[in-house]
Amino acid sequence: MQFHDVSECREALTTWAIENGKFIHFKRVEKDRLEAKCNPPCPWRVYASVVNDTKIFEIKRYDGEHDCPREMNNKLISSKWIAKKYLNVFRSRPNYRVKDLALDILQRYASEVNKNRLYKAKAIAVELLRGSIEEHYGLLKSYIAELKRADLICFWVMEMFSKGCGILVSVVGQDGNNEIYPIAWAIVEVENEQCWTWFLKCLIEDLNIADGAGWTFISDQQKGLTNAVSTLAPLAEHRNCARHVYMNWKKTHKEHDLKKLYWKAVKSTYVEKFKSAIQEMKVESRAAYEDFIGRDTKKFCKAFISTSACSDVITSNIAESFNASIVEARGKHIIHMFEEIRCTLMTQQVSRLHKISKVHGRICPNIMEKIEKLKFDSREYTAHPALGGKFEVHFEDDKFVVNLGDRTCTCRVWDLTGIPCVHGLACIRFKNEDATTFVDDYYTVSRYLEGYKVGLEPIRGQRMWPEVEETIVKPPVIRRMPGRPKKKRRRAPEEKDPKCPQKKKRTGVQMTCQNCHQQGHNSRSCKNDPVEKIPKEKGKRGRPAKKIPQQNSLVGSSRGTRKEHPQMSISANANARQVANACQVKERALARKGVGVIGFEESGNIYMRMSSHNKVIHVNKEISSTSSSRIRQSNVMKVCSPQESQSKPTQGNDD
Repeated sequence: MQFHDVSECREALTTWAIENGKFIHFKRVEKDRLEAKCNPPCPWRVYASVVNDTKIFEIKRYDGEHDCPREMNNKLISSKWIAKKYLNVFRSRPNYRVKDLALDILQRYASEVNKNRLYKAKAIAVELLRGSIEEHYGLLKSYIAELKRADLICFWVMEMFSKGCGILVSVVGQDGNNEIYPIAWAIVEVENEQCWTWFLKCLIEDLNIADGAGWTFISDQQKGLTNAVSTLAPLAEHRNCARHVYMNWKKTHKEHDLKKLYWKAVKSTYVEKFKSAIQEMKVESRAAYEDFIGRDTKKFCKAFISTSACSDVITSNIAESFNASIVEARGKHIIHMFEEIRCTLMTQQVSRLHKISKVHGRICPNIMEKIEKLKFDSREYTAHPALGGKFEVHFEDDKFVVNLGDRTCTCRVWDLTGIPCVHGLACIRFKNEDATTFVDDYYTVSRYLEGYKVGLEPIRGQRMWPEVEETIVKPPVIRRMPGRPKKKRRRAPEEKDPKCPQKKKRTGVQMTCQNCHQQGHNSRSCKNDPVEKIPKEKGKRGRPAKKIPQQNSLVGSSRGTRKEHPQMSISANANARQVANACQVKERALARKGVGVIGFEESGNIYMRMSSHNKVIHVNKEISSTSSSRIRQSNVMKVCSPQESQSKPTQGNDD
């Protein structure tokens, strides 16, 4: 048997040993010879060397008899061998789990492999498939040249890659069907004002935004981004994400009622409703009210945003949706990440155009669905016409003025969105006209097709990229944070896990220190002196006795007389018997402490105990009422109450 070189010979012997469940070790591995043996006393041995002056390896001695048992934990199964053996599996199944890999190795080779070795093997296989980070950054100039050839990138991107980068930033819009429309994305070194200024400067030049008049930006409260927008587009409207504002506001105002009042104020579309909501907040908590007013409400409340954008969006959910759609792509190297994003969006454009081509109406389907829902809600609204195409719409105690000619309403919903509000639809229904004719042209199918007229172009493979003789871009310094890298979006404290929506979180639960018994920290970080815990008083054991009802429930008869209700009478008598039995048990226990005759004033029971034995006789049951009246007073020790008997039972004369 011959091989091209020593590495091929060694790899073949290793694979043979693993498949047959044998553990061999290579005693000698050199350029011109190789020797492998099994653990003694097994006589198995292989010797191979170079044939004459060639580089071909040939096995010249082979003792193929094994008398050793099968190895169930073969150490020859290394991470590199697993990566090469399962390379095609990882290529076809990128999300192949380590747990499935371990089961497959156990079934095929009857050997168990350490989990850390499997994770390392997966990392090696991924690096073999994707290449190293250095290789990707070295190909960036050629990749940019190919994108320019396909007219997919602007020349200003060259400036970005000259320094090395590490964070993905993006600009996402919303199309006429209320779907996300990614506009631009790039990699920057860090998220600061300098990088945001460069990115927005390139975007403004490419889209001809100029000073920003008529444009609207929505973002979180990142200081660098806010300063960049105000500097480069001073006339643009810059809204803040209301959810990000709420998360900062909630740190000091965590009550659930305040959360409802916050969103009620934020979603109020006209000033009067907004003022009413913040007054309710002021009554609930003055500190929360002052904190809310001090956060520049004109940037995140619908009552103050501009109506020129044809959108009432006050959150950055569309950007979060785009971020969630590229979670898997963000975990790859830079070129593979860009390629997956480009291919996904290129395919998405085709599917959306195919879907919209089946629409026969004037308005996009998602907008039509929203209008139909508002039509159904408008059944409770009454429209009263006035001169000039105006209407007065009544609903309960509210009145709104609608102008169909100007397509406006005093609730400002129609003004903000360009879609008729529920009041406007009530007026349209009154005139028996088509509601789609009153929708803004932005939501029409023709405008939608115009937006997708120019799409992403396909590009050639890596082997056909143009060669660029320039300085090779080096990757940035990777700052590894402690712990396992997180890919999923961090959920808000009150946000539920979609996999376990019924599971409750311990968010907001304050821990109690077992050392000083104060809240806010635990015993590990406690710096206070230990405090002795006061033990709680133990309650009385047993079931508590039921109280005797003072009067029975009475009902009137048809003749005017009052009779006792039979069911209530039975239950009251049963309770009385239970209390009487419990009282007798206590009285018997007190009677055993004395000798003679003992009587109790409250219950009227009389007991007798002889000195010769410990038995207590209930005299009321043993003798009749007439004979009990003849008992001499001299034989009775004392007639006392239970409280007096507990203190000291009195003994009478033995008769």
